[in-house]
Amino acid sequence: MLYDAAIKDIRTAQEAIAVNDRGQKAKSLDHGVKVVMELINSLRPDKAPEIAENLRRLYDFMIDRMIQANLKNDAEQLTPVMKVLVELREAWVEAIRMQRANRNSGVLGA
Repeated sequence: MLYDAAIKDIRTAQEAIAVNDRGQKAKSLDHGVKVVMELINSLRPDKAPEIAENLRRLYDFMIDRMIQANLKNDAEQLTPVMKVLVELREAWVEAIRMQRANRNSGVLGA
């Protein structure tokens, strides 16, 4: 759900930049940064230190790009953010799908 919220915020910010709506752009990017901060807070380096560190770097990159997009009123800064968010969301959706399939096959095979 956090990925969906961040993706929505980025899209809204891109649209706001296109029509020069600085208020909406700032509001959307502020919320997007807060969502990504929540993703950072949900990392569990005690469980998977390398994955947590890699995700932290990606999230820091996204926050930096969102800040730059806001300061420069530049939607291009958001293109890589959107790409990474969509890819991460798809990876989590697939991981959940596989976990459910494994859980269901375990029940059926018992």
